[in-house]
Amino acid sequence: MTERLYYTDPYLREFDARVTRIEPRDGGALLTLDRTAFYPTSGGQPFDIGALDDLRVVDAVDEEDGSIGHVVEIDRAGQALPAPGQLVHGTIDWARRFDHMQQHTGQHVLSAAFDREPTTCRDLCVKSHTNVELTDPAGYTFPVATDSACRNRLLHSRPVDGSEYLPKLWRAGIRGFQAVFNVPGDDVRTIVASYRAALEALAGGVRPDVESVRAAVGSEFTRGHFARAV
Repeated sequence: MTERLYYTDPYLREFDARVTRIEPRDGGALLTLDRTAFYPTSGGQPFDIGALDDLRVVDAVDEEDGSIGHVVEIDRAGQALPAPGQLVHGTIDWARRFDHMQQHTGQHVLSAAFDREPTTCRDLCVKSHTNVELTDPAGYTFPVATDSACRNRLLHSRPVDGSEYLPKLWRAGIRGFQAVFNVPGDDVRTIVASYRAALEALAGGVRPDVESVRAAVGSEFTRGHFARAV
């Protein structure tokens, strides 16, 4: 299993790690590390690119065994690959990552700007859609312009709730959490108690009731994940 450094420091741009496995992959290689700051495609946010020493990383893959594979290109004949156990230095393409962090959070703000639940505008951060369209439950597709609605949610400091990610974070070994409150009138005691109960359930090997956090926050929240937020 790969230690996911972006869970504890989403702004980490460089890191050192050891190679644990190497496999051939489409003319290049798939390198697995003991730790990484490269974010794999997940939850609608695209993968990171960058470099491991002088090898160009063109994809990051979330493997079924909990490890993260780094697809590297062999740019020139005779270019050497690191050996298992060797220390490598990783560098994230920060301009790409930060743009994805901003756009992904904005995507959830956009989705939350609607009163009902139409099809979510997924993958806005790949910038392949010049115009955004949504489909309502009746199947009618329509263009949207929600800039004012999104700005209204931001100006009113809608809370960002990431309770649904607690089980995944716990499995990754994350034990320290920090709640930030900036919305007047929030029931801090109830929200903190709900998060604490969820963490105690995870510690006891029981599936947590993350919906209790949503119930405490109410309907006026924006779905998000602290490791991918701005």
